[in-house]
Amino acid sequence: MNRFFTVALAAVSPLFFQASTSISETSVRNTFSFFADAVSLPDEIGKAETKIFIVIPPGASDPSHRLYVSLEIKDSSGKLVEKRNSIVDSTGFQAAGLVGWFLPRFDFRLPQGEFTARIKIEDVKTEVRQEMRLVFGVTDQSREAVAVSDLLFGVCHEYSTAEFGKRAWERLTPRPSRRFGDRFPELCVSAEVVSLSGPQESTIEGIYEVKDRRGGTLQKGDFVTPLVSGKGAILIHPEIAGLDQGRYELLVRIRVQEGWVERKGWFEIDTSRIAFSKEGKKWRQVLGYIAANRELITLQSVSDDSLKAFWDRFWRIRDPNPKTKENEGLDEFVRRVEVASRRFGSLQPGWETDRGRVYIQFGEPDRIDEVVGHGSRRPSRTWIYDQRQRTFRFEDRDGFGAFVLVGSGRP
Repeated sequence: MNRFFTVALAAVSPLFFQASTSISETSVRNTFSFFADAVSLPDEIGKAETKIFIVIPPGASDPSHRLYVSLEIKDSSGKLVEKRNSIVDSTGFQAAGLVGWFLPRFDFRLPQGEFTARIKIEDVKTEVRQEMRLVFGVTDQSREAVAVSDLLFGVCHEYSTAEFGKRAWERLTPRPSRRFGDRFPELCVSAEVVSLSGPQESTIEGIYEVKDRRGGTLQKGDFVTPLVSGKGAILIHPEIAGLDQGRYELLVRIRVQEGWVERKGWFEIDTSRIAFSKEGKKWRQVLGYIAANRELITLQSVSDDSLKAFWDRFWRIRDPNPKTKENEGLDEFVRRVEVASRRFGSLQPGWETDRGRVYIQFGEPDRIDEVVGHGSRRPSRTWIYDQRQRTFRFEDRDGFGAFVLVGSGRP
């Protein structure tokens, strides 16, 4: 089972970064955002119950508006296995403080396998639409001695450490975006454990590790959770105060009769923790990819000590929805930088490569034409952006996979 949920947010009018034009001029302001996460939990016989949590951040949409919600789930072969439609009005929202407004939870019984959920939400009054894709896995654990759910990431609340009889999502406030930082400085992670055979233990023990993107261990801890009638929900509270912006992995190992059961999940530290003192060169350079000409001149001359102030002003005027606490334009930009770093890095950082630069500016291409190298013909990839009517061709000139931009299509 793939324990890493992939969330891809695609707006009806996606943000488009262009070096010669400010983002605020190309962004759509009358939009809203939402986040979703999926978690599969074992029932009393180890069969999976899959729950999808959807939250709209504060200010992202008027809670008095009616929302039309459409959800389709397809299996790995593309077959439609579930479809739900609903209209949610103000009586269907559940307020969760700074986290936002929760829509009614979707519950499913799915067989073991990999699935993709496509979620569409439309504000009935404004006719503004938003959609996203959520990839998740489901495991049947009915033959195991101990069944363990996926990890659920959220915000701690005052009852988190006291209510041992609660379900996993009741021991915390789920945060489907999995983003934490200065506004959400505490991270709580929960998982359900069910003893299915043999003597039922009164407690369950385990350890956890927080790892960076290179796999290095940054933090370790342990936990002991009481079981009631063979069931319990563990609660982990990793310390994130010293973590910089980026994605991290949480590895949880639970001791069972046969050894250990492992669960993995990811979370992010948001843009409030960007380490300009450590990565000033990186953020200065990638910001230059999208800065207007007049801003680029200032960016090149601003001192390292003043870079953060420039950064804050730069993104303040590019916030596509100032009503929300989040800056969706900044979040999308940082997401692209992180994807470029992971996907295109080889002999140099991914954000420095030609493909990384184009990806940061334009996002995912609509189509990719691939040419396999043969003889004197070099391997190439052509990225095609239909709506923007832009095409970029990259060649692998040295045979090591470092594709460089060729032709006159440089952005």
